Amino acid sequence: MQVLTVGLNPTLQRTIQVDRTLHNGVNRAVDARHDVAGKAANMARVLGQLGVDARHLSHAGGANRETWLAGCSADGIDVVAPEAPGDVRTCVTVIERAAGTTTEFIEPASEVDDATVAAVWDAFETELARASVLLIGGSMTPGYPSDFYLRMIDRARERGVRVGVDLSGGLLRDVVRRSPDLIKVNAREFGTTFTPELADDLARLESEGLSILDMDDAREKFRRILVRMVGDGTTVVLSQGSRPSVVVDSDRGSLVGVDTIPMQPVNTIGCGDTMMAGLASRFFADATPPAGPELVEAVEYAHTLAAINASLMKPGTIRE
Repeated sequence: MQVLTVGLNPTLQRTIQVDRTLHNGVNRAVDARHDVAGKAANMARVLGQLGVDARHLSHAGGANRETWLAGCSADGIDVVAPEAPGDVRTCVTVIERAAGTTTEFIEPASEVDDATVAAVWDAFETELARASVLLIGGSMTPGYPSDFYLRMIDRARERGVRVGVDLSGGLLRDVVRRSPDLIKVNAREFGTTFTPELADDLARLESEGLSILDMDDAREKFRRILVRMVGDGTTVVLSQGSRPSVVVDSDRGSLVGVDTIPMQPVNTIGCGDTMMAGLASRFFADATPPAGPELVEAVEYAHTLAAINASLMKPGTIRE
């Protein structure tokens, strides 16, 4: 298995840990670190740590391009990144020990130009020729055509490359029409996209620590959509944070909850990306994708890796 991960919004993640936050005052960190991050970069890092041949495609520019590239190298991320105008964005995570909270501050991304778009597409064509699996994750920096990921999926299909995605919003709706082999997405994001009438209910379920399986209306609406997607050749795994992930029992046409691992997390950033990497390592290992008990086992394995990530301060890793 040779995996190409694509994420077109490169990120440096600054993670700061404090005992407690003093608003409108001076806060002294008890720990801090700077890492390469972003969905697809995290996937590539974890896949590499699992011994999977993975390469990451993005872009990088500005004063911190070399910092980002050096971070990739230090983490063993095999990266291809055409130069782009503007700095790689830095996002800040603040972990507050006393409250057990994780707060993110997201910088806007610098817009790419036509030359960068062309260079990334050329690099994609080259890298796709050696890949058996394409994984796409996260948003695109402004400047890329809105259908850029869709074109990548179409080209992968033409070349017989299998496709997995972790996307949300309108892009997810468009991607579904391409019937990728695997979709891993947060259940609330999935519901906001395909069942917007349930938005308030899904927010309530999340706040109360309940699953979509605990609400008959949500369960049935999700079941209809997911069964139809399975019929079109797409396996969907809905994550719910610490609550059970949800998959389709293709034999019975029903939804199944897969329990996560109870724990007190250190840092939850990158858990979803780690889960996707673990899931992909099992899902694409054989020509026939797992279903039924085998799919549940693959999700349980992915949960184990996500729990390891959550126990570490470094985001998107199973090895600190």
